[in-house]
Amino acid sequence: MALALSRAATLRARLLAALALVAVVPTVGLSVALTRVIGRSYAEMTDRRLTLGASAVRARVEQMRALAEARVSAVALRDLPVTGPDGGAALVHSTTVVADLPVLEVVGEDNRVISSRHWPAGEDLPAAEGSFPPDGAIRLAKVADGYAARDGLMVTASRASRWRGTAVEVRGGFLLDEAFLASVSTPLGMLVGLRDDVRGVWWTEPRSPFASWSTPGLAPGNGEVDLGGVRYRWSAQSLRPGLRAIVAIPATEAEATGAQVARLSLTATGGALAVAVAAALWLSGWIAAPVRRLAEALGALGSVSEHSPMPETGSSELRELARSFNGMTAELRASRARLLQAERVAAWREMARRLAHELKNPLFPIQVSIETLRRVFDRERPAGGSPAFATLFQESCDTILEELRLLRGIIDEFSAFARLPRPRLEATDVNAVVERAIALHGARADRVTITTALAPSLPEVLGDRDLLVHALGNLVANALDAMPDGGTLRVLTASVVGGVSVAVADTGPGIAEEQSARLFTPYFTTKKGGTGLGLSIAQSIVSDHGGRIDVETAPGEGTTFRLFLPSRAAATTVASPSRAAGQREGDA
Repeated sequence: MALALSRAATLRARLLAALALVAVVPTVGLSVALTRVIGRSYAEMTDRRLTLGASAVRARVEQMRALAEARVSAVALRDLPVTGPDGGAALVHSTTVVADLPVLEVVGEDNRVISSRHWPAGEDLPAAEGSFPPDGAIRLAKVADGYAARDGLMVTASRASRWRGTAVEVRGGFLLDEAFLASVSTPLGMLVGLRDDVRGVWWTEPRSPFASWSTPGLAPGNGEVDLGGVRYRWSAQSLRPGLRAIVAIPATEAEATGAQVARLSLTATGGALAVAVAAALWLSGWIAAPVRRLAEALGALGSVSEHSPMPETGSSELRELARSFNGMTAELRASRARLLQAERVAAWREMARRLAHELKNPLFPIQVSIETLRRVFDRERPAGGSPAFATLFQESCDTILEELRLLRGIIDEFSAFARLPRPRLEATDVNAVVERAIALHGARADRVTITTALAPSLPEVLGDRDLLVHALGNLVANALDAMPDGGTLRVLTASVVGGVSVAVADTGPGIAEEQSARLFTPYFTTKKGGTGLGLSIAQSIVSDHGGRIDVETAPGEGTTFRLFLPSRAAATTVASPSRAAGQREGDA
């Protein structure tokens, strides 16, 4: 044990050194690597965010174009043909034309504006405008600005129609103005601008830093630029040839966030390092303590005396280890107890077999000789012989023959004990066994009241019904013999973990403590004329079924024998030690 404890102490020192080493070196390396990875990951994340932002602007423009196509088609095919005789100036403002399009105009075959919602002053003027190839969906056109007009960038769709019997073209869509840019920049959290590379013009929100970017020289992709003393990360995507959508965020924002993350990482790493060293001190002792307890328990495992189980504390793994060790210890002790019991039963059976064999041989000639003497004496009794001698002779012969009969009965019980058959296991109802045992011994109850409490739906056990009735009958018989002046015998069955319990309780005088330790010893009895084999046979039968018998007694209050049998599901196919011992004895 001292060696085991010394090894446990050495284990703690090694654990402490290993945990400290494992905590310090990787933690420092992790801090450096984590800072670099976070910085690189944040830069990549910023680029991905910018790319997705530019894609979102492009997708929004395409959604507006698709919506414009649907609404312009509705005007051209549904609204315009049914308009009244209103003049051209009021055409797109008619209640019949209900399309929700801020940009809407009707152009005649001569490319003159018949009616315009976004530039009312342009009526009857040529629809002069520029568009971006290849589809012309994004255009430059005049837009009313108070009493004047300005160039406006818009995404539009066009559809041929007829009005007053003439062919016209309906054009409509949405402005890509400051309101549009604000609507996409706010949710994205970025600067958003549109760059007309052909005309060298920016379409941005007011006071946007893009306005100071005079020669962007943009190419699709990501990059950096200094605008007004501030570095920006940007991403550009082409909407049409010559027109790009650009999104940007300050590079200092990304750098500041990355630096903050790095500081937090370093702080967390330093704290983790301190905690790791402290945890190493605690964990080494926490792991070594169960190992020390396990070493002590292993040292005490071979002792005969009982020992305290290991405390089931610590983490789930350590609790499971302690629980498994305690279960293994309990099973080992139970197996050792069953083995010792089986060996004792086998030894007593062998002694009973030899004793029956040795006694049976002389009993028969003694009995024959006594019976021959009686016949000869009766046939040749001398005349005038002494009557007193004759009476004494007859009584002596009767006494000898009666004792021989009792001895033969005892020898027969010895032989039965020595030749107990191996159980023939089959599914058995324990309640049926109890009812049969009580029925066999009920006639002897006399002034004893027998009550039963049989639990319903008991699990079946694997057992030999006749042998179990024999064993339970011995317990019932002993209980009845313990109450010659009357009392109460209670038999109860219950389902317990792993099997079935049968309790046989009497209200007799109880059993003295010095006698209770010898109850299951063969040939020990407190009854006159008893052989002391009843409880031994019962215990042997129950042990052959993989069960056990416990006894609880209190002088003056009664005795309870509690029989446990494993359920059919829990029973093993391996023969119990007592059955194996009995089989070896029978084979011998």
